Formats: sequence, structure tokens, C-alpha cells
Amino acid sequence: MAGYSATNGNAIWVHNNNFYDNSLGLTTDAVTGAGHPGFPGDSQLIEDNNFYSNNLNLYTPNTDVMPSFPFPIGTGLWIAGGNHHTIRNNHFWDNWRRGTMIFSVPDALVCGPAADGNEQHGCDDTKISTSHYNQTYDNVMGRRPDGKTDRNGQDFWWDNSTGSRGNCWFRNKSPIGITSAPANLPDCADGTDPSLSLGTGDPLQEQELLICATAFESRQYDGNPCPWLKPPSDPGDGDGSSGGGSTPTLPLANFPAARASGVQPAADVPLGQVACRDWNAAHSDADRTLLMERVRAFVGGSINSATTRLGHGPSLDNQQASTLFDNWCGPQLSQGFLLYKLYSFSADFGLHAGAPALGG
Repeated sequence: MAGYSATNGNAIWVHNNNFYDNSLGLTTDAVTGAGHPGFPGDSQLIEDNNFYSNNLNLYTPNTDVMPSFPFPIGTGLWIAGGNHHTIRNNHFWDNWRRGTMIFSVPDALVCGPAADGNEQHGCDDTKISTSHYNQTYDNVMGRRPDGKTDRNGQDFWWDNSTGSRGNCWFRNKSPIGITSAPANLPDCADGTDPSLSLGTGDPLQEQELLICATAFESRQYDGNPCPWLKPPSDPGDGDGSSGGGSTPTLPLANFPAARASGVQPAADVPLGQVACRDWNAAHSDADRTLLMERVRAFVGGSINSATTRLGHGPSLDNQQASTLFDNWCGPQLSQGFLLYKLYSFSADFGLHAGAPALGG
């Protein structure tokens, strides 16, 4: 459902990660059971990450994973109640609903019953303690790190809750222009004066939150009107030069099947990013053999000191690797699984060259 969760997290540094193929890439929130420490969460620094293609739909009758919360399909990250968080120097692309969402959560939703002594410490059910003084700046929206345009459905969404203070968006960039709701987000004089940002309320955002609060309370998703539970459509790219993420891009430049099909592979994609979707996109035996050989060299290569060969990484033969990837890469939920991780974990558990072929 989410690549990362830090309910009531305090002073966490989240950096240099790839968040992808979730319903929601990252959640930091105040929605918790009473007694959870740290309320309200504050002071997370989220920087130098990639948030992309978080469009997984788990809210279907035949889902393999039963969702516990109504998360918004197609969203890079949200702050669902939190203060003094910083979101900077990240890339957000191909999130079909939104890049980021920030909204306030009334204390009354999380305080807990005082009568049994389990009330949330620091909570006051007459107040709204979140979301205040969150800074979003110097992010790149709708563009991949390789420079290709791949838009989000909307870059930024803020509930503009009445009385919320100090939330600022500034120096964010997009090759097709920043999109947001409200249309004019406070930039706080380029971030120098957060006091210039004061929420005034917005009926559209409030209505959306109210509808989806019923899904949170009931945990009933079939037929629920909450828009978060319905997969958004792919907004595509902005200039016609690249797809919106729905077409597989093979990571190895000399795949003949890729060239023949018109897909332009990226020669500089690290093998550490090759996933099940790439395995499935390689239609010929020659392509898959090449991919297995590259992964084996990547995972099982020599480990050397400055002067001595110390050993090598774990290794599978082609039959074992092919069976492994075929078994894992079929389901839709596994399309983002990294091949080298599947490979190295299996080999580490004794499925090395010469071991029996893997079963189903």
C-alpha cells in the first residue's frame, strides 16, 4: 500500500531512495491509535529521493492484498497531519493522481478515549494541531532524472485548512509548469517568511477529505464514493517525446526485441533498477539469456581487495534463474520487484549453480 510509513515520526532523515509501484509512495501522518508516542509527528527531512509510478490499485474485489486504509492511488507522498516537515530536492514523476498532498487532521480523530486512560498524549480534541510549517521547495515535478517529461496528474495538493500556518511551496520546477490545488500556493516570499501563509479554507478540498474520512472510519471500500480508491488515468507526457510510464522500457541497449518493437532502451539504466517488468518485456530467449548473464555478473561477480581476489557473489545457472524469474514475475503486483534482489536472495539460500531447479 505504501513504500514507507512514519506515523508520528520525529526528526527522521529520509534520503536517496526510490519510491515506486505503491499506491502511495510515502506516508507520514498523525492517524494512529491512542498512546502512540511522538504526537504530532514533526521535523522529518525528505530529500534527494525519486517518487514515481505509485499507481498500484489494491481496491479491487480480486486483490491479493487486503487494504487496511484508504490510501490515494497514484500519489507520491502525503503529510496527513504533521508539522515542520521539509520536502526538498526530490523528483516526482508519473504519479497519476498527485505528487504530494498535505492536509490537517483534527485532534478529535486521534485523541482516544480519556475515560480509560488511553488518551493520546498532547492531544486536545477541541483543536487541530496539524499541519503547520511544512516546507516544499527545490523539487523537480513531472520530469525524470534523465530529462524526459513524465507528468504527474497534479503536482501539489493542499487542503488549505482554516487556520493552518506556515506551509510554503517555492522554487519547485517543472518542464510543463507546476500544477496545484489551490492554484496559487503560498511561496512565503521565497520561503523567507512563513507567517505569510495562513489557511483560509477550501470547500472542494474539505469535501474530498470528508468523503474519504467515511472510508477511513468504515474500512468499507466497495462502492465507496471516496475518489482515492479509484485509479486515476495516466496523464501521459507533456511533449510527445516519452510515454507516461505504461510502456516497458528495456534497460539493456542491445536487446534486438526492443529495437525491433520501436522501444528505445536506456543504455545507462543501472542493473540495480532492472525489474520484473523488464523480464516480461524481453520476448526472445536471446534477450532473456543476455539479461540473466548481466544480472549474474552484477550479483555474482568477483569481490577483490586492492591486490587479491577474495571471492565472488552468489550465482544461479540460467535454468534456475529463468525459472525463478518466470515464477516471480507473472503477477501484476510483482512488476516492480528488482531482479537482482530475487536472484541474490535465492542464491544466498543455497540455490547456487548445480542445485535443483526451482519449483513453482
